[in-house]
Amino acid sequence: MGGAVYLEREIDRMAGSSVRQRRVLTQAAAIDRDGSGGLELAVSRVPPGGYQLPADRFRAVSVVRGSGRVQLGPAAGTVRQHDHFGVPAGMTATLHQMGEEPLVILDALIRGLADVL
Repeated sequence: MGGAVYLEREIDRMAGSSVRQRRVLTQAAAIDRDGSGGLELAVSRVPPGGYQLPADRFRAVSVVRGSGRVQLGPAAGTVRQHDHFGVPAGMTATLHQMGEEPLVILDALIRGLADVL
């Protein structure tokens, strides 16, 4: 359990933060097997002023706390706790918190061998 991540604790910690930040919880290099790359998992706090996800590669996003509005290219919609969506590589995704409860998300992406070295 040396590399264990207590996910609920990390989500609580991020929800209590007053600033926008993204913290990587699992490094892709730690999960890489035989050069295949690995999964990177991060938790982010979205401030009321908004947060733009990096457009570097496909991301799977899960809303774990709060509610907000997401803009994916020309499309927009509301998201809330337990919602999931994907952000294609190269597409800009911007999130805005709605309401008083902090908007906290998890995002996951696969980093290839060149990214994890």
